[in-house]
Formats: sequence, structure tokens, C-alpha cells
Amino acid sequence: MDKEKILNDFDVVLKAKKTSSTTLKIIIFFCLIVIIASLFFAFYSMNNAMNKVIVVDSGGLYLKTISEDREQLQTTLILTTCSTLMKTINSFDRNSITDNQASAYYYCAKNELLPVFEKYKQEKCYQNVVDRGVIYRCDMENVSFIGKDKEPFDVHFTAILQEIDGSFIRKYRIQAQGKLIAVKPEYPKNNTGYFFSEYRQEILAYGENNED
Repeated sequence: MDKEKILNDFDVVLKAKKTSSTTLKIIIFFCLIVIIASLFFAFYSMNNAMNKVIVVDSGGLYLKTISEDREQLQTTLILTTCSTLMKTINSFDRNSITDNQASAYYYCAKNELLPVFEKYKQEKCYQNVVDRGVIYRCDMENVSFIGKDKEPFDVHFTAILQEIDGSFIRKYRIQAQGKLIAVKPEYPKNNTGYFFSEYRQEILAYGENNED
């Protein structure tokens, strides 16, 4: 009787060990699943974050986060560079001539800008601004071509220039083209990271079109 009881007790112990072993295996299996899932999620999040950017203002401060893929971001920065250059070299009044010219040098090579400034000087535009308070205001109109196959990138774009002389306003269309290269952004001087290594523009009467 004692022998049978001992055997029964031993059998109970064996079953308990088997149950514990099975339970342990199940726990380890689920732990592995959780670890693998966590690693996959972390890799996915990191990979996804690489394709997202944080947009900052001209002072380098964080603004509302906007997720854009790299191609969209590149296009946006190129458009901003074209618009910024157009405004800095073609918009000016008594108080902004010098500052705007200085700002333009952070977006375009100096030797490419000097002919533009010289033409305004020859046309007595700067003199009219200083003597009569004439205001020149330039706004981006359209970017007709961006060649992003390889650097430098070819860009063709237009803007509308207004010559404001008191109540009289004369409008012109500016046709421009140039080659953009990528540079290190320099806040707040160059916010886009693109720079014109070559640039030329032509000012036409509004309504004219002289595309090459």
C-alpha cells in the first residue's frame, strides 16, 4: 500500500513538472513574439522617421511638424529659393536696397548678381527710389521647369514686377533661369540649403513672353 502511494505521489510530481515545463515554454514563446514585434515596430518607426522632416522658421525655431517625402521637400525648397532670390534682388525701396542686395548674396553667386544690379542702376531705378520714393515690388509667378536629374539643377521661372510711383503702377514680367546647387543651410541667411551658381534674368513688358 505504501509502495503504491509512493508511486502515485511520484506520478503527480512528474505531471506537475511536465505542466510547469509546458507553461514555461508557452511563456518563453510569447515573450519571443513580443520582442520580435517590438524590434519590428522600432525598425519601422526609425525607417519611417528618416523620410520625415521638421520644418523650422527663419530663426531655426521648430514650427508645426509637417511630414513630406524627400522629393516633395526638395521641390518646396527649390521653389522657396527661387521666390526668395526674386524678391531680394527685384523688390526694394529707400530703406531696403542695401539689405536686400546683401541678402541676395546668400542665395546666388556675386558675379551672377552684379549684372542685375548694374542694369537697375543704369535704368536709374535706384535713383528714382531714393529721389522720388518709387517702390519696386516683385512676386513669384510660376516655376515652369525644374530639372532634378542631377546637380546642378536647371530651373526656369517667372515673376511679376510692379513699379509703384505714387498712384501710378507699371507692371513687368521677369523671366529667369539658373542652376541650383545644394549647400549647407545657414540660418537665418540661407534657410533652404540651395544656391544659384548661375543666374540670369530678363525684364519684359507685362504680357510679353520671350521663352527660349
